[in-house]
Amino acid sequence: MHGVRRDRCRSQRRCVSGPRCRRRCTMIGGRDMSAGRYVGARVVRSEDPRLMRGQARYLDDIELPRMLHAAFVRSPLAHARVVRIDVEQAQGLPGVVGVFTLRDLVGIGPIHAVGPRPEVKSMARAVLADEKVRFVGEAVAVVVASSRYIAEDACELVDVEYDELPVIANTRASLAPGAAVLHESLGDNRIAHIERSGGDVQQAFAEAAHVVGISFHHGRVGALPLETRGVIGDWDVGTSTMRVWNSTQMPHLLRALIAAPLGLSETKLEIRTPAVGGAFGLKASVYPEDVVIPAVSRLVGRPVKWVEDRYENLAASSHAKEIDIDMEVAVANDGSFLGMRSKTLSDPGAYSIPPFLAHHESLGAVNCMTGVYDVPAASYVSETALTNKAPLGVYRGVGWTAGQTVREVLIDDVARAIGRDPVELRLQNCIPDEPYDSVIGPRYDGGSYRRAIEMATEMADYRGIRERQGEQRKHGKYVGVGVSPYVEPTGFGARIGNELGYPGKYYDTASISIQADGSIYVMSGLHSQGQSHETTFAQLAADGIGARIEDIQVVQGDTKSTPYSGGTYASRSAIIGAATIGRAAQEMKRRLVALAADMLEANIEDVEISHGRAFVRGAPETGKTIAEIAAYVHWGGGAASVDLEEGALSVSSSAAPPGSYSNGCVVAVVEVDIETGKIQVDKVVSVEDCGTMLNPMVVEGQVAGAIAQGIGDALLEEHAYSEDGVLMSASLLDYLYPSTMEVPNIVVGHIETPAPDVPGGFKGLGEAGTIATPAAVLNAVADALSPFDVRVHSTPLGPSKMLDLIDDAREVDHQALPSDPTSSGALS
Repeated sequence: MHGVRRDRCRSQRRCVSGPRCRRRCTMIGGRDMSAGRYVGARVVRSEDPRLMRGQARYLDDIELPRMLHAAFVRSPLAHARVVRIDVEQAQGLPGVVGVFTLRDLVGIGPIHAVGPRPEVKSMARAVLADEKVRFVGEAVAVVVASSRYIAEDACELVDVEYDELPVIANTRASLAPGAAVLHESLGDNRIAHIERSGGDVQQAFAEAAHVVGISFHHGRVGALPLETRGVIGDWDVGTSTMRVWNSTQMPHLLRALIAAPLGLSETKLEIRTPAVGGAFGLKASVYPEDVVIPAVSRLVGRPVKWVEDRYENLAASSHAKEIDIDMEVAVANDGSFLGMRSKTLSDPGAYSIPPFLAHHESLGAVNCMTGVYDVPAASYVSETALTNKAPLGVYRGVGWTAGQTVREVLIDDVARAIGRDPVELRLQNCIPDEPYDSVIGPRYDGGSYRRAIEMATEMADYRGIRERQGEQRKHGKYVGVGVSPYVEPTGFGARIGNELGYPGKYYDTASISIQADGSIYVMSGLHSQGQSHETTFAQLAADGIGARIEDIQVVQGDTKSTPYSGGTYASRSAIIGAATIGRAAQEMKRRLVALAADMLEANIEDVEISHGRAFVRGAPETGKTIAEIAAYVHWGGGAASVDLEEGALSVSSSAAPPGSYSNGCVVAVVEVDIETGKIQVDKVVSVEDCGTMLNPMVVEGQVAGAIAQGIGDALLEEHAYSEDGVLMSASLLDYLYPSTMEVPNIVVGHIETPAPDVPGGFKGLGEAGTIATPAAVLNAVADALSPFDVRVHSTPLGPSKMLDLIDDAREVDHQALPSDPTSSGALS
């Protein structure tokens, strides 16, 4: 990532926003000092020295005395009855301690996926295959041995007899009359059906001068973190407590969801999460292994470790994003959008995974279907139908990636159909920067919707690219530019959760305590998998207290020592952290000021704290350090006029902030080789508005990583299945992901529009690049090949598919490409 630019509000010349402007004015390379001493600054990540030296302790680094290792026997078939499991030969292998099937795990499980609303069916999943297997890779039995090598060998000796059943290979077949039913208890394969409408949709389409539609298939992908999933179970018979190490994104929520399947109360279950080497949503679900490994630890009376290998990660961890979307837009003569309607049908695989369940992709795709556009009428039908594939889980940009991609590709189709420039058409229909109520539910709290489009296209040299395209095509060079403005719901909690279809509230808690030497512990149940919590949470606490950042230690990853949190996912850390840590820090500062005033024999109103030192205003030489105040409390400060119970240096704060909507725009520039079908992404420009920036360096890293995943989503990554349900992407030779060769220079621009209802004005942006980039890339490809009238209506778009699209265009026009490289290269 080479370019960084900050938007500067042009009030010194001509203010474009007026007196109600909430956009923070920032200079290139500088920062707004009103944001605080640390918040808003490019504080170097404190995690990096440990991570880059290989000193971080991941789950696989943990070795416990007498620890055993587990491996799973997994189904090679997509749909079959389990007739017989013979474990005798495996049991006799030296080093094998036990081989367990579901029959051996009496009282363990199932995992319940409870529908959060009446349109979504609840279901239960056995922790090992019951009488049927329903996808390739489903666990049938588990082997526990003295080493992983022996456990793997023993798995080969487990003899499983199957009776094959008809395979449901796609959602259309799943809903067809007479289709095999995967779960008889559900009655059929349709697991969710949700409808919503706002405005007069029928009238909008009846009055439209143009109706343009699209049928789009978004392919199945995987999160593919560098570190795969892993679990260690350690049953303490003396205290009847289960200690579990798990590479999860949600320690407390995982504890709540697996306690009942294990037959334990939450007080008898401790979840410890060490360093996590990437997650992206994959580790925000509950899997059978999360229950099986602790269960067998209790059975054998020794610690048991299981670390997922790459085949298991590809075949049996959650997949993501496979969905079919039909969308239409009604357009007036002048190009105004009158209405939208959409139908989604997602493929969640064979099971619904808690806590987000099977409908999340289909519903997410339509919750923000109008995007940044002023659309007075919209409706959707969201459906989900089970198939014989690995279950669909949450992955960065869940639901919103596909929905964003389809809408933005459709808008480019509209622009071509009515002869308009796609950027001008978007600007014409863009919502105002003020808070805006979408016709189908989301309530945007204000942003920089129009300015983000203008800034991104300016930074990408959109007009210059357009001017050069004609000459480039004369020389056989096909360059295109695509635009994808977005809104992203962030801070998943009370209001945002409700708007996205999840009823209820989601409270989180943070605690701050000061030790006798002045060290400050910030304890949060939000667990980092690369979001830089150790740095950004320390920035929040340091500014809130008035402390030095080097005196702050962020504690995370242990349900026994950290307060409750729903976990880290859905761009919630900045907002939740600011609300909980910020509130606790303010209370801690109040107490420190009161104690310092007592020690300095001054009025509370006259005492300030800065740089870790409390002093009397106007007399900075007279003061006490936080360490001196802490010692005063912990070791007894004599006859204090302050109630030390009230002033105790331990504070907890709970909050359920309303959440927010960040926004921005991604522009991609690509070149397509029409002879080979190769697509080269030359440049990506991303302008984001995440409200007040905690740390611009962290923001840019999040943006760049998400964009790389978005490029993979658009061009490379696909979990493909054959018609008989066999996974065709079971190794990294077959599942392609972007490397440094496919990720271009990324230029980032910042706009800061503080969220009005969130403490500190923070929004979030962790998923924005993944949400918006695929549409920008696909639109750029279609733009590059506009002389051939190519339409891009599916992902991924690899070279062979690209050549097929070009060949199809040739056949439609009954013309071949001109052989003269100086000719226009266009098909009539």
